[in-house]
Amino acid sequence: KRFQIVIEVATAGYYVTINGGRYALFKHQTSIKTVTNFVVKGVGKGAKLNFLWHYRSSVVNFRAITSGKKLGIDGGLKPKDFIIITGQSTSKTKNWAVNLMTAKGHIALHLAFRQPERDRLL
Repeated sequence: KRFQIVIEVATAGYYVTINGGRYALFKHQTSIKTVTNFVVKGVGKGAKLNFLWHYRSSVVNFRAITSGKKLGIDGGLKPKDFIIITGQSTSKTKNWAVNLMTAKGHIALHLAFRQPERDRLL
């Protein structure tokens, strides 16, 4: 199924919207200026997630992104920045995660997606 995830950076925290519905506000655990990497993890063998990733004015298109692929965020995040991830999961995609990370490897935001066998929502 097709999906869209929007991560909006605000002074109050990260607003996360999934498929057009506001999901949650996650308060900052670290300075947003130190967030320099975007990482997708947990895409299993044989599973595919096709991403179109937008950050500020950059557009990066990944087909069948691999687990652990790191994308740089130049200069760290700032309020009003956003990341839009659109893509499609397959029947083999079960669990995966999106992490915003600092240069030192600390996780600033972790979003985990689990798709039960009977319920492929994403």
